Amino acid sequence: MDVYSSTTTLIMLDVPSGTSMTLDAMAFSSTASFRGIKYIEPGLHLFTYGLDKSELGMRTGFFFAAKQGDVLALKWDKNTEQLVRLEERVEGHALEERLLSLHPYLTTFRSESEDVQTSWADLTSHITPDILNRILPTNWTFTSQTPSTSDASADQLSNLPSSRSEEKLNFTPVDPKRTFNPNAIGRDRTDQILDKSYYLESLLQNLPDELSILGELQLSFLTVLYMNNFSGFETWKNIFTIFCGCSTALRPRERLFREFLTVSRQQFEVCSEETFNEVILEGNFVAENLRVSDWNFTTNIEALNAAIEEMNPKSATLEFSFAQLTALLNAKFNWDPGYRATSKQGAGVDENDWDREVGEYAPEVVDLESDEDIMDEDINFGERTTLAGHMDMKTGKMVFSSR
Repeated sequence: MDVYSSTTTLIMLDVPSGTSMTLDAMAFSSTASFRGIKYIEPGLHLFTYGLDKSELGMRTGFFFAAKQGDVLALKWDKNTEQLVRLEERVEGHALEERLLSLHPYLTTFRSESEDVQTSWADLTSHITPDILNRILPTNWTFTSQTPSTSDASADQLSNLPSSRSEEKLNFTPVDPKRTFNPNAIGRDRTDQILDKSYYLESLLQNLPDELSILGELQLSFLTVLYMNNFSGFETWKNIFTIFCGCSTALRPRERLFREFLTVSRQQFEVCSEETFNEVILEGNFVAENLRVSDWNFTTNIEALNAAIEEMNPKSATLEFSFAQLTALLNAKFNWDPGYRATSKQGAGVDENDWDREVGEYAPEVVDLESDEDIMDEDINFGERTTLAGHMDMKTGKMVFSSR
């Protein structure tokens, strides 16, 4: 019983055989003799389950804070096909006898191997009980269909019968399309659209501390990765977009951006190739099923890279952290930073797209030569038509060479 007194035990009764389950990063299916999970180390954990074993199947899950000697008992409800918590309190000798009788039928929670580069603790390093209390419904329980208060997919998800009366994920509202001060005009408004530093600062003012925004980034990512909650993806995408769109905030918030790059790298470390290509990079599943707004992962990464390179003085810390992130993306996913998603044929111009910084409205930086440079150079236009040219990505100039 010494191990039970230093860990947490989940007792789960009457769970149908073959139910798909995960505890943190450990995935398994229940058997006829399954009665729960033992030896769970102290800390925050996420348990999910579902009868649908497909990768995009509907799931229910809950976070819980494991403590030494805790026992959490649940029982399967056949009507709702969900686990409900048992309020019966068993303590002392009676509890010891109950655990001893269940011991052979409890699945052992396997500790992560030492060669794991990104641990569960890494993925939840900025998630606190206060964040879970603020964002998640009662008992920190939610489903794949639980909508968020601030995403474009909430309307579609709320039309599903099983989610009409369900609570929402109360993430901090983040809107990358409106990053300017409503009272700003002219050049000030344009600057705040192109550089989202003002908007990031306004978000941080409403949070307990600057790292809380990273806790929401981690929580929203886990809702996608382990719960198939694509409402959470909208929040993750919006926060990611804001960070990548900042320039002037890099210096005063250097620690925050370093942590952001570390969190992003750890998330992609545990992300499958399919999830990266179909959800993160292309957004295919999300766009087609939930009709969320435009998203271009590569454009965001390139914008952040440009902002870091233009810092004066330079930040070796941010440059190194960014290089680690892009090295992982290239090594694991063979990601090409020159990638561009092709637009769908027949797509028209959206007159409301002016502030989305995508498509034909995307800002473009050009390096123009001075009038003096042009006047001093003898240009042989006839000769240039016979030369091959390409764009120098560092200078923005065309470079011509013989074919």
